[in-house]
Amino acid sequence: MKKFLSDKTYGFYVTLGLAVLSIGLMIIYDVSYKGFYSNNKEVFSWGSFICLFIWIIPFAASLFYKKLFRFANYIACICISLSTFFFIYGIYYWISVMSTGIDARFDSTFFLNAIMFIVLWIGSLVNVFLPQIKTKGTIKE
Repeated sequence: MKKFLSDKTYGFYVTLGLAVLSIGLMIIYDVSYKGFYSNNKEVFSWGSFICLFIWIIPFAASLFYKKLFRFANYIACICISLSTFFFIYGIYYWISVMSTGIDARFDSTFFLNAIMFIVLWIGSLVNVFLPQIKTKGTIKE
């Protein structure tokens, strides 16, 4: 384990945290918008759910193949951004109904999902600029 983590920088841990948060968000999003007791099945976006799931697969593969890991943060940024945009597209009609006062109720699951999507999106954008693996040569001024 120590050998595996020896060449990783803080960017790796941010990517790992994004993966854990993505899995948590997939569970929360599925239960709150598609679950059996949910009243919001019409606003569930399969595109958003699938994009969150898709980037976990290359991340898991990159843990075993070091050469793939340098692309994990880029794949995460693309998939999480698409997932966030699909989420916004999926809830657009629901929010427009809320804003006109037809069905004036914002529940806590909406805010939880929206905040988690935004946190993941911003985290993935920041993670693009973080180094994932230590380089052998350092630049000295």
